[in-house]
Amino acid sequence: MRRVSAGRRYALPLASVALICLLKWLGGDALSHNAPLRFLLAPVIVSGWLAGGLSAVVATAASLIAGWFLFVTDPVGSTVNLLSFTSQALILSAIMGSMFRARAQLLEANEHKAELLRQSEESSRRLEALSELGASLSVALTHEDVARVVVEQGMRALGADTCTLYRGRKRDASLELIGERGVAPRVLERIKRITPESNSPPWLVLDSGKTIWAETEQEYLAFYPELAQLAADGPRARAFFCAPLLVENQPRGLLGMGFYAERKFSTEERAFIETFCRHCAQALLRAERLD
Repeated sequence: MRRVSAGRRYALPLASVALICLLKWLGGDALSHNAPLRFLLAPVIVSGWLAGGLSAVVATAASLIAGWFLFVTDPVGSTVNLLSFTSQALILSAIMGSMFRARAQLLEANEHKAELLRQSEESSRRLEALSELGASLSVALTHEDVARVVVEQGMRALGADTCTLYRGRKRDASLELIGERGVAPRVLERIKRITPESNSPPWLVLDSGKTIWAETEQEYLAFYPELAQLAADGPRARAFFCAPLLVENQPRGLLGMGFYAERKFSTEERAFIETFCRHCAQALLRAERLD
């Protein structure tokens, strides 16, 4: 349930009562002595509806004090009227508190429903994108075709800003860059080829067979400080993933995508990426056999 700030809880009833007092001051004797007491129920109702039962109680207390100083002429009769007003206001406070909670629960339920709808639409979009990627990769017969599909459609599906795709070379056990987009030229010079002797973080990812997820600039720096601190023109990635492309636990390549803004990789998004990477690995293996 939504929480109401302390400032709003107390400021709203006091402001409402102050408005009623201003109307009484401007109206003077034109307002009857009994009518203003009924007017003072308005702050209770407004405060309870917008800020809950406690705010309505505050409005009741403030209205009672204001009513005593502004509307009392006959002490006995006015006291009876004020006590009657107080009992009505407290009952209203309880009612308005219940209405406020019901209203808050309804708003929360609507927000939850909207979030579920958004997640459902996002899942449908990812499923459709994965189907299109799988179909495109299934007819990619060369490494160039695979790279084009991964870079163009893969980046679009994931909303990535940079992409690097490597294939494994059997003769020297190195990784060769076969597709890229959005990488700064100076950075590109350092990552065109990755060898086992380099002992670089991307190679360690391939060796471990586990995807690395960097969601912040600090995590990127911790993963690959040499590259993260390299001076280069243009925007740089602040978040990325680096995934080994495996077929039956055998490495076939490496895929990395970066994002200029820090981001969280949700469980659903990680599952989508892992599935996409399996399609990429199968496509690289097929292209290798046809090469």
